[in-house]
Amino acid sequence: MEFRTKLHPFSLPFQIDLKDSLFFIGSCFAENVSRRFSSKKFGVTSNPFGTLYNPLSISLALNHIANKKGYGSSTQIKNQGIYYSWLHHGSLGALSSEELLKKTNDINLENFEKLKKCTYLFITLGSAWAYKYKKTGLITANCHKIAADQFEKVFISCDEIVKSFEDSIQAIKKINHRVKIVLTVSPVRHIRDGLIENKRSKAELMTCGIIGFTKKTLFIPIIWHKIISGKT
Repeated sequence: MEFRTKLHPFSLPFQIDLKDSLFFIGSCFAENVSRRFSSKKFGVTSNPFGTLYNPLSISLALNHIANKKGYGSSTQIKNQGIYYSWLHHGSLGALSSEELLKKTNDINLENFEKLKKCTYLFITLGSAWAYKYKKTGLITANCHKIAADQFEKVFISCDEIVKSFEDSIQAIKKINHRVKIVLTVSPVRHIRDGLIENKRSKAELMTCGIIGFTKKTLFIPIIWHKIISGKT
């Protein structure tokens, strides 16, 4: 009888070298892993939009960077004297609409070149639960401390996630066909959603990784990684 879980070592189908350029985007798990690489003197770009948890916001961020999208004020909200973007984390707030527009537009322009040149793109999905702003129907990257009754909590299906990332990956491949994309599901539990809801969320994200990207990926079950081939 076994009284412990045995983890068998495995090797990845690639090796990351110090000369490689790494781009991380997604949940706080991506943030923490990127710090580890940065501490070892790797060239790292980490979460230019700030921490993002739901797959649609992450996918949209990548799409906007790859297309150098410019923003208008329609994606902004003002709360307690600070302007925020529904597409970005609250850490990117500004004191004026113009300042926020410049900040968010500059992020896309600056990170376009980094995405274009990176060797590996690490995407970490945090939760399949997201919040839709009732006034506009927009899936938000962050609620920015707006009253909870202004949002509808929604569950993002595997089909929605796969379709969104298909568009984003296509846009990325147009500017960087050699990049290898590593898709991960964060092991961090979102207890505020509820224990059952968290398990359902992680299961949906892993289903996307296993089934949704099967033709282009290799599944590594212990650390919940998917490797998307660098080939077009």
